[in-house]
Amino acid sequence: MDTGSSRLRKRRGSCDSDPDQPAHPAQPIHTSAQGSSESSVAHTDGNSDDLSSTSRAAPRYRSPVRRRYVSVFSAFARSSPTRTSPTRTSPTRTHSLHRRLLGIGGSRSHAEASETNLAYPTQRRLFFVVGIFFGLALTTFLGVRYTPIEFALPERAQNTTGLGDYLLTILGDVDISNLLVNSSARMNPAEVLGNLTEAIVSFSLFSSVVPENEEFMPGLKLADQGLHAKHPVVLVPGIVSTGLEAWNPPPASYDQADAGHHHQHHNNSNGNGNGNSNGSHNREIPCGQKYFRKRLWGTMNQFQALLLDKDCWISHMKLDEKTGMDPPGFRLRAAQGLDAADYLFPGYWVFARIIANLAALGYDNNQMILASYDWRLGFADLEKRDHYFTYLKSSIELLVKTNPHGEKAVVVSHSMGSLVLFYFLHWVQSPAGGNGGDTWLQDNIHSWVNLAGPMLGVPKAVSSLISGEMRDTVQLNFVGASIAERLFSKRDRAALFRTWTGLPSMLPKGGEIIWGHSGEPAPDEPQSSPVPASEPLSGPTSSNGIPTNSFSTMVDYTSPQNISNQTITEAIDLVVSLAADAITDRWFKTYNNLSRVASSREDLLAAHDDPSFWTNPLLTPLPNLGDNFKLYCMYGVGLASERKYFYKREKLADVMDPETLAKCRSEYSVDCDWAHSIDVTINSKERSVENGVQLSDGDSTVPLISLGYMCAEGWRRRRYNPFGAKIVTREHLDRTDTGVTSFRGGPNCSSHTELLGNHAVIEDLLLIVSGHDTEDKLSDQFISEIREISRRVRLPDGLDD
Repeated sequence: MDTGSSRLRKRRGSCDSDPDQPAHPAQPIHTSAQGSSESSVAHTDGNSDDLSSTSRAAPRYRSPVRRRYVSVFSAFARSSPTRTSPTRTSPTRTHSLHRRLLGIGGSRSHAEASETNLAYPTQRRLFFVVGIFFGLALTTFLGVRYTPIEFALPERAQNTTGLGDYLLTILGDVDISNLLVNSSARMNPAEVLGNLTEAIVSFSLFSSVVPENEEFMPGLKLADQGLHAKHPVVLVPGIVSTGLEAWNPPPASYDQADAGHHHQHHNNSNGNGNGNSNGSHNREIPCGQKYFRKRLWGTMNQFQALLLDKDCWISHMKLDEKTGMDPPGFRLRAAQGLDAADYLFPGYWVFARIIANLAALGYDNNQMILASYDWRLGFADLEKRDHYFTYLKSSIELLVKTNPHGEKAVVVSHSMGSLVLFYFLHWVQSPAGGNGGDTWLQDNIHSWVNLAGPMLGVPKAVSSLISGEMRDTVQLNFVGASIAERLFSKRDRAALFRTWTGLPSMLPKGGEIIWGHSGEPAPDEPQSSPVPASEPLSGPTSSNGIPTNSFSTMVDYTSPQNISNQTITEAIDLVVSLAADAITDRWFKTYNNLSRVASSREDLLAAHDDPSFWTNPLLTPLPNLGDNFKLYCMYGVGLASERKYFYKREKLADVMDPETLAKCRSEYSVDCDWAHSIDVTINSKERSVENGVQLSDGDSTVPLISLGYMCAEGWRRRRYNPFGAKIVTREHLDRTDTGVTSFRGGPNCSSHTELLGNHAVIEDLLLIVSGHDTEDKLSDQFISEIREISRRVRLPDGLDD
């Protein structure tokens, strides 16, 4: 991965002034509230446009709605008329049990554990109710500070006068007995979460006001107009969209007797399950066995494992640093079938709306597949471990062969799935891959629908790998950030993310040609900015007079003073310097030359046979897809999206106690002397900066230049599209609905994931798969300034002749 610097620079760190390598941050995020007088980091001069801790962030581009998915359940403790508790619960015992239910207690003594096991159902229900109202209170504080959701009350609740009356009215139809376990059994967190999961799936707080057949629209309308299934459909989901299941059966030596002894051992152990039993067996159920065939990514099992068994969850989710595969003793595999990415969590749809609308046209699982994959893996490892691309090739061939109309397939990819598919288009015909030959694509693929594909990467991949942060995490308020830090710290997140070889595929591509040269306006620099891009920000700056609001640097440092700001190539160098050598060695082998742009015909030819080039469309041209092939690019615009970051660097010895610092050095394979973290005190409405993150136009996740450059310009040049495939670009302006029925933004929302439920996008897709994709119905639709931005990108000359 040629990032513009030598491996020697990696070894000594990316900051010339200090050879020490930065490390994972250790402190929780502290955000400044509106009107706060704190100014210990940022110094103001009284102007409203200063980037300081006292200014509020409000981007020029409309921020996406901060959607909160909150299911509220109310329960009332009822004492059994025939059973009463033989003793009153002591305050000490109540406190201990309450702490245990919240997962914040330490280990308990043997006697205390035994006493807790005597709890009767009335007491268990009491603590369940207390937990619910604690959750309601906590939800109030965990919201993002900006753009609160305005709920329109359903008609039956509009005449209520208080919270109690409102809850009784709105929850009157909920059967509480279904949420609680049988009174004769002991309540445990797994049973509670399982019951809540079922309740969320079957109950909607506002189900009475959701339009009938909403999930099948606009498919039902188009079916009435005569559209029907024609082309087979392949769906390729994006990063984190596919559920991941644990596959760890018990060892051959672990029998039922062991399990019985373990149950006794567990009930007589301390709070961590490590106490001694009275029997001769002290064996624990292996971590992975507890979750066999349960999804540790997706569904409520993920939250159960993360909250109650975090170490086990991390052990499953991380990859081996040296091999990039499963760590010894742990196996996680992508879920299969349409269920793998229809819903990620109960009520949170991903591909469910598209699947339902395809069904409205007559599709079923004989005519469409969802090609799920383990998005943690590098693309080459997907084939090596799971034979993913071999299965995808065979599946497409089978769909085409069995299609009743004899039609070729339409492949629909979303987000990172578009990078996976771009890789597949080259793999499938290459002798080094599927060896399908030059005509395989022409014989099997009718068109490619690229939904919100980050073809040139995303800046948030940089911040995630530097410090485990992104816009979503830094916008939590103080309470939310503190809880998130204690539950799953920035350092833990960054360490986990770096093991995922799939994530670096999302690093920004094209280097300074795409993302901006230092000291010069970037191609996507706002041309109507109220503040000149070269004007330094007030407040803490580095020695060269920056940070500024210019996009020409990807990472700007607010402190200390002696660190230079980072262009995109230098920012990737920083990412490399923070990761272990074994990890970055795999990155170099999998994704070579991320920062390069083809500068000669030799570069374009070399990419044909080098798999490490197949994720970079600025080095690898489109293959021969046939005369009638069409590539559709559809994405949202008009939403504030991450573009650059303001960081601070601290010496951990100054902010971390010695014990924690020693733990860091023993647990992590990187230097723990320095901590990088986004400086959340940096805010400016005029410069579109929120909590240390500068924003540009995009779809709330991917900036416009990555969404649109290849579609609006790159693939319309001969160097990147030598066989002349037809490119159609359709932008969709976000028109988010904040009404009560629109927790996901409504049918006109165009944010990154919600685009999959956008009615206009679904209608375009249904026209394509039904064979009605004529030019009079589907032609270019530009709303943003992407064509002007694209013309400002200065590619090497002489390759389009």
